[in-house]
Amino acid sequence: MLSTNIYVNVIDYKINKELHQNKKNRYFSQAIFYITLLFLL
Repeated sequence: MLSTNIYVNVIDYKINKELHQNKKNRYFSQAIFYITLLFLL
């Protein structure tokens, strides 16, 4: 349980860091993520 929380916090930190650095890049990678998800379904 604790390791899962740490993992989620690390991901949140990385996402927030990316968002702060480059907003467009974040939306672009998010779009790729959802497109990939659609292809997998």
